[in-house]
Amino acid sequence: MTGREGDELRDDDAFRDWDAAYVLGALDPEDRRAFEAHLRHCASCRAAVAELAGMPGLLRMVSPDDAAALGTTAGAEAEVVELASVARAAHRSRRRRMAGLVAAAAALLVVGGVAGSFVDRQPGHPRQPCPRAPPR
Repeated sequence: MTGREGDELRDDDAFRDWDAAYVLGALDPEDRRAFEAHLRHCASCRAAVAELAGMPGLLRMVSPDDAAALGTTAGAEAEVVELASVARAAHRSRRRRMAGLVAAAAALLVVGGVAGSFVDRQPGHPRQPCPRAPPR
């Protein structure tokens, strides 16, 4: 079983380590049926299976070459990237993207203002001032 803290694990539960094998389809038909019967009565094992339910989909995303490299010493010598440097790079990227969006919005406002002033004018007709009411 996954062994989350707070689980009430019983040492006499013969099925407590079968959750991952069940989710990955590694149990033979007889064991699978026995485990499914056990799941009907054991909330702890049902929770463990639910916790692992997405694992097959995640494992399908790993290429066979990457999976093979995990078992070799070359995979163990992979470069370790500091989390702080990754976070700083992501922050810089977000800041640049935001600055670009602000600049684009400002440019659109300027273009819209200039275009609006040209649309208001009619070619060949001088602008007439608005008539004013006579003073009282």
